Amino acid sequence: MEEQSKVKLFSAVLIICALLIEVRPLTCNQCSGLSGSCTFTAMTCRTGITTCSTTSTTTTSEVETRKQVTNACGPCSDPISFNFGSLVISQSSSCCASDHCNQQIDTEPVNNTLTGLKCRRCFGRSFNSCRDSEQTVNCVGAENRCVNASGVEAVLTSGERFFAKGCVSEQICQSPNSMEEQSILFDGQPACCTGNLCNGDPQGGTSTAEPASTLKCFSCDNPTGNCTQQEVCDPAQNLNCRTISATLTLDVANTTLNGLECYACASPFASTCEDPKTMVKCVGMQTRCLHASVTYKKVQNTTIKGCIAENICRDPNIFQVYDIDPNLGFYCCGESGCNRRQTPLEHSTTTLATPTNSNPALPQHGALLVLPLVTLIGSLV
Repeated sequence: MEEQSKVKLFSAVLIICALLIEVRPLTCNQCSGLSGSCTFTAMTCRTGITTCSTTSTTTTSEVETRKQVTNACGPCSDPISFNFGSLVISQSSSCCASDHCNQQIDTEPVNNTLTGLKCRRCFGRSFNSCRDSEQTVNCVGAENRCVNASGVEAVLTSGERFFAKGCVSEQICQSPNSMEEQSILFDGQPACCTGNLCNGDPQGGTSTAEPASTLKCFSCDNPTGNCTQQEVCDPAQNLNCRTISATLTLDVANTTLNGLECYACASPFASTCEDPKTMVKCVGMQTRCLHASVTYKKVQNTTIKGCIAENICRDPNIFQVYDIDPNLGFYCCGESGCNRRQTPLEHSTTTLATPTNSNPALPQHGALLVLPLVTLIGSLV
């Protein structure tokens, strides 16, 4: 009996000691940069995170191939891959579960294993130009769907519209917002399908056809082209789905002075701009003065002032395509010199906007170029 009591006591002590042992958080290498250029810093992971990750992203265009590595705390993500011809992006990740185990500084090779799927492929600035240059492509790696898509990209350009067909991974079809990190904003849900050459002509990737007896088309009048409501077509009229796109072309070279003058910060990256001395003359459609506190690439807080078009004042979230997030200090006003202070004057015609976390309602091609902050945008892109 005495021996049994000692054994029980010893077991209880072991259990108590085990419960008192502090669970030490995992430490991972942290870095984000071009392949081969990372310099690691230590990152203590939040409670509950048990793996370190390395993400490899390869972006190939007609101009260059860019390879980037990101090391951080966190789980692996599903592979992302698409091939639009002029633009090919492949992303994969790997994980490990010990301190500083994610030591990889070079990207993983792109998975070029054929999947057996063939899709139509093209990329253009209009639906017709994409369709007219259409070719056939063999899908590789994680690409297990064909797709028709449209949207805005800031990879090849500084924010132009595109229409595309090609191969994609299922992850992109299910979560199109995952491509925002790659500077690609889709118009709603891309039209994905399975089966060789199944991505025919659903009018720019915004609608899909069912059998003629139950044909449905997306129906809306929306400046972003992001339609969610469907309408059943009358079979007796033998209708097809169609998309009518009207693009407003602006005179981006309009340098006609309009009489408005606005304060501008001495530097486009000024952390503060409380007492600006410089004024700029507004031209063309630049009919408002701007003051904005913004965050650039989610890291650098900065202040911008200058002339701006009124349509940008109504929706400042379009700055997000340039990795610029407007903060709550955003305002536009309509009198010369009215944007000197951090808050608007009471007597000035003022436009206040509260930025949201929703996807920006991006304007058509050319609208961003009316921004008078040429120095700022030219430096950031």
